[in-house]
Amino acid sequence: MTPDDEQRTARSGSHRTVIEVQRLRADRRIVGRPSDSDLRLMAVFRARADGDVLALAQALQDPEHADAAARSFRKRPEIVSELERETLVRGLRRLLRARDPHSRASAAGALGELKAGETRTELIEIAQDDEVDFVRSWAVFALGKLGGELSRSVLEAFLDDPSYKVRREAAVALGTQGDACSLTRLEETLRRERWFRRKPLRVAIRQLRRLT
Repeated sequence: MTPDDEQRTARSGSHRTVIEVQRLRADRRIVGRPSDSDLRLMAVFRARADGDVLALAQALQDPEHADAAARSFRKRPEIVSELERETLVRGLRRLLRARDPHSRASAAGALGELKAGETRTELIEIAQDDEVDFVRSWAVFALGKLGGELSRSVLEAFLDDPSYKVRREAAVALGTQGDACSLTRLEETLRRERWFRRKPLRVAIRQLRRLT
């Protein structure tokens, strides 16, 4: 489970682009004849479907659609080769400081999916200090993807965060990482969490208990 609740059905090429445009029209983001901005957004969807990393990397510099471009790498990290990774990570790091919170969130998620361990410090800072809770939750998601002892200790600290979104992602990440050392902290958090928000904690605890 991730904070992302968008449709994940795989579609190919132009058909996917048509579906995306139809969805955007339904959301009233594209009305009437497509503008230049609409066409650039459609190009991002097409590049995502085609696995065109170069086009998506260039779209990271488009203030209007950098979010959609970064989200593409979060959804399809497998399209990035080792040769392309360094340049792409550099672009996503810049996007972590974007004014648009959706762009920051998508960049954080993409860096996690790309296992960009060199950005761990920046992701921790965003998870702790960003003013938007869903951005912080995506940074926590990314830290969970990176793994490691440092990430585990940081994730456990986020179980005490005031935002449920952040606490939820910390619990999910700890369960996925599979380090039974986190069991005690998860059980403590379960006891004080409100009953209708306990499911992610219960799932994480079950995952770790299977390892003991």
